[in-house]
Amino acid sequence: MCKVSDQIKFCSCASNIDIEEMDNYWVLHRRNPNKNDLVIGSVISLTGLDERNFKINHKILEKRINESDAFDIPLALQTGDTLHIHLTTPQTDITLEDDYAFLYKKKWRRCNYDMWSLLGMYDILKQGLVNK
Repeated sequence: MCKVSDQIKFCSCASNIDIEEMDNYWVLHRRNPNKNDLVIGSVISLTGLDERNFKINHKILEKRINESDAFDIPLALQTGDTLHIHLTTPQTDITLEDDYAFLYKKKWRRCNYDMWSLLGMYDILKQGLVNK
C-alpha cells in the first residue's frame, strides 16, 4: 500500500523554479475573471496508484492541508481557490504519478483535477515542493 504521510509538509521554497521538473509539488490557483481561454488537449495517462489507494491518499491530504501547520507560509485563501498536488511514488520497475485537487470553501475539500480549466481560467498564486 502506498499511503502518504499524515505529516506531509508543503514548502514554498521552490517558488522560482520549474516545479513540473520536480517529483512532488503543489500549486495554488485562483480564478481570473478576465481569463476565459478554452484549452483543448489530450492527456497522456501516466501510471498512478490504484483507485483505492488514490482515494485513501486524497482523504489523508484533505485532512492535512486543513491543518494550520501544513504550509510553511500563511496563505491568503479565497473561496474558489484550487490547490493541485502532484506526487510520485517510486516502485521497483516504475514510478507512479498522481494528481490531487482541492477546492477552498472555508476549508479545503476534495475535487476532481481539471488541468484544462486551471490552464485556461486560473492564475498561479503560489507553488512549492512537497516534503513527504
